Amino acid sequence: MPFVEVAVDFPDDRARTFTYSVPDGLNAIPGDLVWIPFGSQLLQGVVFETTDSAPDIETRPLVSITDGGPFISRENLAVARWMARYYRVTLFTACSLMLPPGARTRLRTWIRLPSAEESVAPPELKLGRKLRPHESRALGYLSTEEWQRKDRVARKLGRSGMGTVDRLIRRGLVVSRHEWDKSRAHAVHVDTVALAIPEEESLDLRREFSGTRSSRRSDLLEYLSAHSEEENRSQLAKRFGQAAVKWAVESGAAKLVTKRVERDPLEGYAVQQRFPLDPTAAQEGAISALIHSLESDDAPSKFLLYGVTGSGKTEVYLQAAQRCLDMGKRALVLVPEISLTPQTLGRFASRFPGQVALLHSGLSDGERFDQWWSVHEGRYSVVLGSRGAVFAPIKDLGLIVIDEEHEWTYKQHDQTPRYHARDVAERLAAESHATLVMGSATPSVTTFRRAERGDLHLLRLPDRPTQITGFASVTASGGRAQVRIVDMREELRAQHTELLSRDLLESMTRSIQSGGKVILYINRRGLASFVQYTQCGEMRRCRRCDNTLTHHAGANGRQPWLECHYCGYKVRS
Repeated sequence: MPFVEVAVDFPDDRARTFTYSVPDGLNAIPGDLVWIPFGSQLLQGVVFETTDSAPDIETRPLVSITDGGPFISRENLAVARWMARYYRVTLFTACSLMLPPGARTRLRTWIRLPSAEESVAPPELKLGRKLRPHESRALGYLSTEEWQRKDRVARKLGRSGMGTVDRLIRRGLVVSRHEWDKSRAHAVHVDTVALAIPEEESLDLRREFSGTRSSRRSDLLEYLSAHSEEENRSQLAKRFGQAAVKWAVESGAAKLVTKRVERDPLEGYAVQQRFPLDPTAAQEGAISALIHSLESDDAPSKFLLYGVTGSGKTEVYLQAAQRCLDMGKRALVLVPEISLTPQTLGRFASRFPGQVALLHSGLSDGERFDQWWSVHEGRYSVVLGSRGAVFAPIKDLGLIVIDEEHEWTYKQHDQTPRYHARDVAERLAAESHATLVMGSATPSVTTFRRAERGDLHLLRLPDRPTQITGFASVTASGGRAQVRIVDMREELRAQHTELLSRDLLESMTRSIQSGGKVILYINRRGLASFVQYTQCGEMRRCRRCDNTLTHHAGANGRQPWLECHYCGYKVRS
């Protein structure tokens, strides 16, 4: 009889597994999600190892295995072991981040008082002893008509509440039933209808029903004959009537097919395919180093891409990802925030149309469920997302990109485990033998110091391409924006009292005269951040939130007004 080591979903101060036997008819492998008896409870667990060697202790058998597994690859199981040790969490807690949305659930117990048919004696006479105070209180919360959750009743009784309720169930004073928690995320299926008879037979039926009270049957068959793909049953019922659709299915003229509907967050997202740009010399060096790492086991596998803003780091990512996909492997791209996802998505989706999956917390439960399973089934070659995407079920992972690696949002602060996606990605790359590249214009001190020590291979992009012509990038000398700081005290000494300096006014004039445009950034909204009365010293404040009102000068005939930039309250000045 085979045996398995299972990480159990229960609070523990150690990262350990428990041994269970596998009964006949079940086949458990590492990464499977299983239901196991644990004490008096039925809990979930993740299989970590299998063995044929019987342990020295007595074991209990698995109850069931969740369909669709294994959900966690061997590489991710190794990452989960590392996370459990490094972040001081249980093995199952580390694995929970890698399970599909909605997979983690519990068996809920519901209780009530027994009905007259279920009870043969008054409660105080059962088993020949009277009730304890806690037991009486527990029975007082229950009735014969309404089921209540066991854990909620136990919570009302205090620390010993769960034991009290279990004792009442064992004595038969309370009846119980079990239900699985309903998952918020699940697959969606729809019924579709397609023609199931030859065209000649369909034509005969259409002639038979045409012009009669059953003419809708003829219209339905004509519509199905003209459309080779399956049509949504509910839409057909709205158009031709429920009776006509029911007749077509029951008579065999049409077949009913149940299809799974994928909730794609990129549905309707139109992109135009773009081709690689000709890289600069610095970009070419970085791309060559990454490609060499992808193709060779002996080359460095961890890189820091250090380049100024606008130096073309994304183009390096894209060309390295292209080589990764050409080798039959897949790529993972992490961005620090959801707000940056559309910007990066546009670049990757235009280079790899139809091959990019999206995973981040901004998706609905259904979208996240479908995207997870699509990645698990290998339908996408590139996975793009925020920090949680590092746990995506990617097979044959070849490249991991962490854009803006210095950002603090890669650290999970909200809930256990409080992991850092950069550290987890580095461990994942080591387990998957994948190439890891971290890019930033301002890398964190820790990462840059590691690059200086040689733990990371440092790639530099010192200049930015300042001109793009066709598909060729031309780098101007220096490649940096010129910045001049003007001392406004010198302007006052020169009797120039205007708000803008003379240099700025001259530069604006030259730009406009040469057909260019000018953008001016100011450090506040409005003419004055507050309005104060000179006699009493009071300031005009918002009637709603008591913040000071900002004075806006009217323009183009508009009257001046006061506005609260906190709640939006406005009033004439």
